[in-house]
Amino acid sequence: MTPRHVGGAGDLRADIIAIDHTGLTVVAQFKQLSTPVAFPAVQQVNGTVRPEHGAHHSIIIGLNGFTKPAWDFAEEHYSLPSAARS
Repeated sequence: MTPRHVGGAGDLRADIIAIDHTGLTVVAQFKQLSTPVAFPAVQQVNGTVRPEHGAHHSIIIGLNGFTKPAWDFAEEHYSLPSAARS
């Protein structure tokens, strides 16, 4: 996998973009918030990583978990396994 850091102002919801050995693009967004990640943040990532970055997969990492609406949305729209810290 070849990762590159792109996070910062104007990153269009991508902190890291990586391309694997088969050419698939993965975009990762990290949320270091004092509260769980809310639905709008998950929806924004879902709406930007594919059209803006050409990603095949996206990953959202929330250090303090996700709200129930955010989790429900992610389960419906993401195919990657999820993990949450309790």
